[in-house]
Amino acid sequence: MLIFGYELGGPGDKLGWKVPTDAHGSPDLDWYNSDDPDEIGFGEQAAAHLLTIKGETPTRKGDDHDLAEDLWGVHLVRYGSDAQERWLLVSYRTNVSDRETAQPVDLAELVVHEREATVRLQTALDALGMPEPAKPQWYQAAHEL
Repeated sequence: MLIFGYELGGPGDKLGWKVPTDAHGSPDLDWYNSDDPDEIGFGEQAAAHLLTIKGETPTRKGDDHDLAEDLWGVHLVRYGSDAQERWLLVSYRTNVSDRETAQPVDLAELVVHEREATVRLQTALDALGMPEPAKPQWYQAAHEL
């Protein structure tokens, strides 16, 4: 994926999380529970929290991210392997599988979205109680299936 957003780090990142953490190295956010009773991870807990803020009832079954993206215009993307997972909060993405092989990417087409995307990202960070980790950037990310 080619995506625009914030690198949030994660347990697989050499530097760990780029969000506040507790004494155990887990995200220290009021909505996050490392021992979640529904056994959903960081991304789905974030999506559930965003839905709750908008007055929606999350299902907490692994499918809240789509509605959260519809309502907020952002998506949490997990990348890396299961043992080395890391997270990005993104507001614009294009999947390589949606493009032809060796198709050029028009950078001007991507840059035109940055301003609006940055506003959506900052709004979501505020709602999630996360400080801005850095300036949003373009990333190429992959996930091991």
